[in-house]
Amino acid sequence: MAFIRNEERDEMFAYMGAIIKDNDSIPILINGVKDHVHILCVMSKNIALSKLVEEIKRHSSRWIKTKGRHYLNFSWQGGYAGFR
Repeated sequence: MAFIRNEERDEMFAYMGAIIKDNDSIPILINGVKDHVHILCVMSKNIALSKLVEEIKRHSSRWIKTKGRHYLNFSWQGGYAGFR
């Protein structure tokens, strides 16, 4: 499993923020460490939590794999936690 390196962390969080905005939601704070991410956002009433998480994971996974060989085997875990 590939971990998120410090060199890509801020860019990854900014990219996730853009994904959230593209889904008519408002990112407030995105942070984390090498093996997980925390996202605080205001979700659009027009998207389910599961769909928003799916979009964030799918797009960010594809994006980070363009950042070099370190990420060839990168993948997010299967689950997630959501709170309201």
